[in-house]
Amino acid sequence: MSAERAVDLDPVVREGHAMLGFLAWTEGDLDDAIAHYARAWALDTTDPDIAVDYASLLQQTGAEHEVSAVLRRVPDGAWGADPDAAARAEDLAAA
Repeated sequence: MSAERAVDLDPVVREGHAMLGFLAWTEGDLDDAIAHYARAWALDTTDPDIAVDYASLLQQTGAEHEVSAVLRRVPDGAWGADPDAAARAEDLAAA
């Protein structure tokens, strides 16, 4: 099932919004990417992968002031479950 179809069937599927955000980002449609990542993030602020992707996108678009706010909302325990996302978050925070 495509991400678009998943979101059409169930608009609260965070993974569908994250995938649509990623696709829009890779196609250079930053407005759509931000909209989808914002929706995915609103649906689940505990997902480290979504947090890091969303924060990276925000940083790329010049919204650096929002990056740390996004990363701070992820519970500490969630970072331990995803060491790759934790390392990416440290890189973002240091930038």
